[in-house]
Amino acid sequence: MVANAAGHTIRIADCATGTAIWPIDVAALFAEKYPDIKVKLYGTDISAEQFPADEKVPSNVELKVRNSLKSFSEKHHEKYDMIHVRAVALALGDGEWQGVVENLQKCLSKSLF
Repeated sequence: MVANAAGHTIRIADCATGTAIWPIDVAALFAEKYPDIKVKLYGTDISAEQFPADEKVPSNVELKVRNSLKSFSEKHHEKYDMIHVRAVALALGDGEWQGVVENLQKCLSKSLF
């Protein structure tokens, strides 16, 4: 992904971000290892309760309250180059995971740059 990123802002979403440690760490990794590559990270969760204070969030990380069980608005469709998801199935009821996967699939870009 990084090799093909010249002139493109890589957009990465983190579903069920919780404390947002993952997008914050990825932002730091890009700043250290790939300073010439633009990356924008979006953390979403059903609640902002665990989000860190604004001053602890890098400028290229955006945190939003979103319910992955509900369809995302069209402005999010085909927007993200990668969507990071971990352990979400543990919090979902029977049959809910399929709707989440469908919602997230709609948000993935159809091409890598």
